[in-house]
Amino acid sequence: QSDPYASKLVGEVVFKKAFGRGEADAAKVAELRAGLAHCLDVYETHLATNTYLAGDEFTMADLVHMPYFGLLEAAGAGDIVDAHPNVKKWWERVSARPAWARANGK
Repeated sequence: QSDPYASKLVGEVVFKKAFGRGEADAAKVAELRAGLAHCLDVYETHLATNTYLAGDEFTMADLVHMPYFGLLEAAGAGDIVDAHPNVKKWWERVSARPAWARANGK
């Protein structure tokens, strides 16, 4: 599951600064980026033969990943997603959903 890495990375890079708790710890960020990359390696293999995380239909499995995936770019981790083409296609597919656009003011 990507969330332990994605949420902690977003917390360390985005929320820590936003809430005035100082700058991100570079060593912690590096560790979280490595963990996220490894996790997305597994997702990459799965998404090579599946449209969504739990098969060929959008489910809660996809939905629960969306909030932190939506903040990975702000956390400086867009390159990790970009390095996983099937994950990137999945993200483009799920983030193009009308409800997601409305929820994000688009």
